[in-house]
Amino acid sequence: MPGMLLSFLGMAIFPLLYTLTDWLAATNYDGNYALGILGAIGMLLSVVIIGKAHKDLGDQWTHTHKQVDHPELITRGIYASIRHPMYTAHFLWGISQALLLWNWIAGFGFLIGFVVFCPLRLKLEEANLRRTFGQNYDQYVANTPRFMPKLW
Repeated sequence: MPGMLLSFLGMAIFPLLYTLTDWLAATNYDGNYALGILGAIGMLLSVVIIGKAHKDLGDQWTHTHKQVDHPELITRGIYASIRHPMYTAHFLWGISQALLLWNWIAGFGFLIGFVVFCPLRLKLEEANLRRTFGQNYDQYVANTPRFMPKLW
């Protein structure tokens, strides 16, 4: 739960404070518009990846590491190339947010929270998948990269 709160602060609250108030103005820095454009492209790509991951999971998606009533190991769609596309998308979101919001707290808040939170949640999630699907999950792990698709 603390990880979710930290992520929410970095992904929503700090950017809103930065955008709507001057409370974080003391931590602003000079940005680069070219990097801002790159950040906007990255943000759009992260939203597309999250949407595709949710679509491919269908009713198997849950916001916790706990399983649904009738679990199915999803290995199709985006999950055929990446085991954890939502984590990939959130990492890209964090980098993109840092490129878009030229403020040390609002820009990097989500990325820092994600980097702390992700390994803990991933450990729980993968342990649950291994417990639920056993050898099928081990085979999937052996053939499918965790965060980035194989490029060759």
